[in-house]
Amino acid sequence: MVKEIVIVGGGTSGLILAKELGKRGIVATVFESEKRVGIKADKASGILSASGLSKLGIDFSDAVVNSLYGASLHAGRRSLHVRSEKVQAHVLDRIKLAEICSREAIDAGAKVITGRRIGPEDLEQFSSEGKIIVGADSGLSTVGRWAKFPPIENHVLTFKAVFEKSERLIEDEVDLFFSERFARGFFGWAVPYGKGTVELGIGTSSGSWNSAEAFRRMLKETSVREAVGGGKMVDSKASIIPIGMRSSTVKGNVLLVGDAAGQVKATTGGGIIFGGACAIVAAKSISRHLEKGEPLERYDKTWRKLYGNDLSMHKIIHAYYSRAGEAGVERLLGLLNILGIGNFLSKYGDMDRPSVMVKRFFLRDLVS
Repeated sequence: MVKEIVIVGGGTSGLILAKELGKRGIVATVFESEKRVGIKADKASGILSASGLSKLGIDFSDAVVNSLYGASLHAGRRSLHVRSEKVQAHVLDRIKLAEICSREAIDAGAKVITGRRIGPEDLEQFSSEGKIIVGADSGLSTVGRWAKFPPIENHVLTFKAVFEKSERLIEDEVDLFFSERFARGFFGWAVPYGKGTVELGIGTSSGSWNSAEAFRRMLKETSVREAVGGGKMVDSKASIIPIGMRSSTVKGNVLLVGDAAGQVKATTGGGIIFGGACAIVAAKSISRHLEKGEPLERYDKTWRKLYGNDLSMHKIIHAYYSRAGEAGVERLLGLLNILGIGNFLSKYGDMDRPSVMVKRFFLRDLVS
């Protein structure tokens, strides 16, 4: 019976999978192409829902740099403000988070090999040895291309920068900016990291101008400059985010998880919560395959049953604001303010599970 699993990609999803397998007595070897895990993790923002993080089994406390209680959404002349009495999200140091996940995986018995890039020849060798291969190597997955999985059709280009010595007044809320003038098909954001540090970022559809140009356009906006609080830009990074689930994530002895599978919130581009949750599903499926002979295809069916509806709803919401444009989102924010939706979101909002919010909306009179 095969007991060793090959995981390509040392991001959070791959490392969570390795840890979960180790807890079940299955040795996983994680191959990370960079010299250390997390070296490129901070290309993406580190806003993660408090509720989602609590379910991943990670001791993330040392990676927290700030906690958020609310958000303001801006489009045209309108804004929607949402604030809760409880912490809704944490801003994490993504590099530290990856290092924590790596330590936890190793402690569970996994092997983490850094500075080793896996190519098609390596994958052919692993496959010929009968090993189970898991691609956890980004939306542009080498494993996904090698195994000829259906591609992820849409991507968002992002650009983010860190501003220091900021005099931003509100340090526990995030600002989101919707505008066709700079964020076509996505939005801009300003995230306080605390202690006078703010991250300013933008996403734009891959068919429009490049993300660096979109970022320059965004910086010309008065409201954006106010959100930065006069800080000085000290660092910047660009990345690409997959938008949309792959139609298949299992083929023979090969599985995909995390960004490689498209397990990403299309509304925000966040992949850690759903990717980590699906990694836990993958660990259970692999364990049952090895111990009871259950088909690996159960993984694909199970994660879609648990999280597919929510990921689909995120994609629908993304499609709406992408088509509506700034004027449409501005009208929507005005309507939501009239309906008092801001108050509802403050009390019942869920960053990850829109299906849960819909249920709460229709049941609010019964549970209030």
